[in-house]
Amino acid sequence: MFFSRHSSKINDSKIALDSRIEVHDKSQFEVKFDYNFLNTTSKEEKYRRKKYSIEAYFFIPKNVGVSSINYTKSQFYNDLHAYIRFQTPDMNFNEVNDDNNIHSPLRILKTNLEKLKVMNSEELDNISITEAKLFGCLINGFLKEGTKQIKRLINQATYYKNIANSQGFLNLIEKEIKTFINDTLAIYDKYRAIRREYEKLESLINQNIIINLKLVDEYNTYRLENSFAVIHNEIETLTNLKDIDFKNVLDFIKDVASNESKYRIEQNFIFFKNSTSVNYEYFSYRFSAIKKHIFQVLYLDIRHIKNEKKYKNMTAALGAGLAALMYMPAQWMITSKSQTGLSVLFMIIIAYTFKDRLKEFSREFLFDKILNRFHKYFPDNELFIQDYTQDNGKKSIIGKCREYMKFLNKDSVEKDITKLRNLNHIVDIDEEKYEEVIYYRKEVRLSSKRIANSHHRRTNIKDIIRFNINEFLAKLDNPTGKINFYDIEKNIFSSLKAPKVYHLNIIFKYKIGDYNEPSYQRIRVVLDKNGIVRLEEVIPRSKFSLGMGKLIEEKMEEEILSYNFDPENESIIN
Repeated sequence: MFFSRHSSKINDSKIALDSRIEVHDKSQFEVKFDYNFLNTTSKEEKYRRKKYSIEAYFFIPKNVGVSSINYTKSQFYNDLHAYIRFQTPDMNFNEVNDDNNIHSPLRILKTNLEKLKVMNSEELDNISITEAKLFGCLINGFLKEGTKQIKRLINQATYYKNIANSQGFLNLIEKEIKTFINDTLAIYDKYRAIRREYEKLESLINQNIIINLKLVDEYNTYRLENSFAVIHNEIETLTNLKDIDFKNVLDFIKDVASNESKYRIEQNFIFFKNSTSVNYEYFSYRFSAIKKHIFQVLYLDIRHIKNEKKYKNMTAALGAGLAALMYMPAQWMITSKSQTGLSVLFMIIIAYTFKDRLKEFSREFLFDKILNRFHKYFPDNELFIQDYTQDNGKKSIIGKCREYMKFLNKDSVEKDITKLRNLNHIVDIDEEKYEEVIYYRKEVRLSSKRIANSHHRRTNIKDIIRFNINEFLAKLDNPTGKINFYDIEKNIFSSLKAPKVYHLNIIFKYKIGDYNEPSYQRIRVVLDKNGIVRLEEVIPRSKFSLGMGKLIEEKMEEEILSYNFDPENESIIN
């Protein structure tokens, strides 16, 4: 089996809170966190309530024009799209393909089929639909991982051309590609055989099962064709290896792809032949919709509670109380017959005049100062994480999330964060001196006991934060500017259009539990007027391990300074 040889599991990260940062499109970048909190052998540890926090410091250049005056909390949360889901079940290919494995979606689908022949129930219907969708999620992971491994193997030919010239290396590539494709087709055939068995009971069972089994099959064939295309194109791009004959393996890929296309025609799936742009649009829309439908089996429901209005009402009430307290003596003087004279009248006028102003001032002071200072106790948003993916269809609250955002003065930024910001300047002129700083904190608490009691495979969490930078582009200059210079080789004055970019530096601070030391990561989002140009990882998180002490800090500083980003291949080089 191809998959079992190369990877025991899809999600095999040893890091409890792993993170990946990538560009989503021209306007958005995203941070993905894999929280593997149930990967432990200790039963006591497994069933404890788990907690992790993510803090982000956005260092915004002054000339971007974003500040607390023109960029509100509401705008920030509109630009921030966060959602939480389960990770793809931690199962390897052999486990899914094993007919005797009680956790295999294929095994459960076959078992349910026998039960549905003699009885029908809503719970069995839901389980069958869930297992079909989980199979689609697993296939997606297998294809991604397998395609990545094949690409890595093919690209080795670029670096080891002397080895690649041997027939043995070519045979190895052919064998691995054929094994990968044949293993995939074998598990596809199993699923399709089960689907046909369900369709034989079409008149007896819920039609929704038939529909979902077909949708998963349709999604799988599109994903498989994409993997074929990637592998085929990867081989064809090896222009420096023209002396190697890849014809056999390329023909094999085309033959299998042709057979898969014929299957799509038989099943009435989308098939590209003399297609127009409308057909392509329909395919793109349908594929995206099917993917979302299948992956719903992993998504958790988030119920938002915005606290800002509640806090404003509370502080307004306190301010009104203070104003009333001040006005009470004057009110007493009005009703008291013993107090008369111009001085009393003057005091009454002053008290009445300043009553409303004091109420407003008190509200602003309480809201801006006290709530900002104790933001951990007064979050902007509270989110309840609800699990509605259970087979019984019931919802269960499995966790809670709290969010907070505010602008910081540079002096109030943590020393460790300031130190990280000061490392690796592009230009050594205190470029961060006039930056605006946005601080965002997200704290998540999970009930691992509730999750483990409800699921055997969907346990670990994927937390995704996507940020839209369109609000940061409005005041930027044109993406290119004219540069005049003297060309020493041609002995003439020349001019060219050079890119005009801006750097948005973001430092992330990750912490698990209350007592573990935090880890850090710094990225640089390079922007121009049109959006995101690229994303650079300035300080990899792996370089800032847990338990930072003073000596370790100094040593790390030297190591980090030796790392630079290579914009051509978007990687860190030493």
